[in-house]
Amino acid sequence: MDVKTKARKVSKSKYKKESKSKYKKENYLLGYGSLINKISRNLTMKKSKNKRRKQKIIPVILSKNAKYKRVWKCLRNYKNSNKNYSFLSIQKSINPTNINGVLFQIDGSIGELDKREKNYNRVLVSEKHIKSFDKNKSIKMPNANIYTYVSKKNQKKQSTKCPIVKKYLDIVQEGCDYYGKDFYDYFNKTTENPKYIFKNDKIYTNCTQPK
Repeated sequence: MDVKTKARKVSKSKYKKESKSKYKKENYLLGYGSLINKISRNLTMKKSKNKRRKQKIIPVILSKNAKYKRVWKCLRNYKNSNKNYSFLSIQKSINPTNINGVLFQIDGSIGELDKREKNYNRVLVSEKHIKSFDKNKSIKMPNANIYTYVSKKNQKKQSTKCPIVKKYLDIVQEGCDYYGKDFYDYFNKTTENPKYIFKNDKIYTNCTQPK
């Protein structure tokens, strides 16, 4: 092989690597429940191979044009306890609303998050339906996959037989409060009213369960 041919091959190989790196899509997740809470989120993220020490968390709004609403859904036999409890989820609706949450990068963390959210389906969300909670800022992510978790089919609504654990609700609200009163109030405004609350927090000692 002459020097010129070798140089051309090296150059072509270098171009492929640069091109692959330049156009590789990053993965982000929209959290709208307990994943808003930093402590709850980090309990899952620290188990992953994601070595990012300082992770950028972006308060956002999922537009009602995505056709979702935030509701309470019953998870049966919670952690093999033979008990049923309700947690936050989002589902398609003919009466959708805007939904606030946080957007964060999950490269290297998808597997751990899927384990945590095993009672949900992970779906892609279009970038055009995501906007910054701060009206003075804009979000542009043409090179990103944006995921969130949605209800599986046939999950029932909250009820006296499937109440909301108060500790879980506290975790979500504390997470919202971290981003300020406007964010906290927006969450309450765009979330189905928690009607049935179970106050025995002993059954909910791990704050990693869902969204």
